[in-house]
Amino acid sequence: MTRNNIKIMGPVNGPVVMLAHESGCDHGTWDKMLPHFTEKHRVSLFDHVGFGGSDLAAEYSVKSACLHGYARDVPEICKVPNLQDVTRIAHSVRGMMEIDAVDADTLCLDRLLLGASPAIYLENPTDGDIGGLSAKNLDGLLSSLHIISLIWTTLDTLQNAAELQNRFLGIIPMVAREFCRVAFLSDVRPLLRDDTSPSLVLQCIDDLLASDHIGLDLQKDLADGTLLRLTDTGHCPQVSSPEESAHAIRGYLKSAAACQQTELELIAAS
Repeated sequence: MTRNNIKIMGPVNGPVVMLAHESGCDHGTWDKMLPHFTEKHRVSLFDHVGFGGSDLAAEYSVKSACLHGYARDVPEICKVPNLQDVTRIAHSVRGMMEIDAVDADTLCLDRLLLGASPAIYLENPTDGDIGGLSAKNLDGLLSSLHIISLIWTTLDTLQNAAELQNRFLGIIPMVAREFCRVAFLSDVRPLLRDDTSPSLVLQCIDDLLASDHIGLDLQKDLADGTLLRLTDTGHCPQVSSPEESAHAIRGYLKSAAACQQTELELIAAS
């Protein structure tokens, strides 16, 4: 529990949701969303090793080779408090870690909710993927000791930037740089079609890192994807518009539960 600073709250028998934070932050970025879920849902929060309240002495360097290294933490995070049928709500690159983790953790997973989660960050015009980071821009970002702060605080509104900035102050520069290198060099497009879990894609307006076509691409490439557009602008709707984000997520989960119940009744009647 201490390695990833795992926190569990909400009713023991409630449906389980796991809130997975983006690169360079901690689970505190979900604080504004918690009141919308903890009354009826069993909520799991955690920090990536090297961030927030995680065990900073834990070994993280071996993970820096690929996104899958970070994704391997998911089954362990579910196993410690024995979480089953988990709805994983993930933001930004963390969403792609969840896609990567599906193969190793099919028993724990129920469905995925992805917010502002590009399957590839670098521009790749030959494949038709444009609007992301250029290789030149990425090199410049990775050379900065304040990489995380520069990225997130320029992706959102000035009001949210101040709040996000406070969460970056305790980050170890080497950890931040390695995490971002893994994140922005990742490409999980080949894995999308293999993920058959029901998935909701949340798309914001004017998201500089996940432009409008990202949501459409994910919906098209996921085997069972649903796209929902938010009216919020920027890259961090859980911070800037927690009410709208929570309303969208709860509405989707309620609809999914109703469909599941109908299917069970039809099976029982047949």
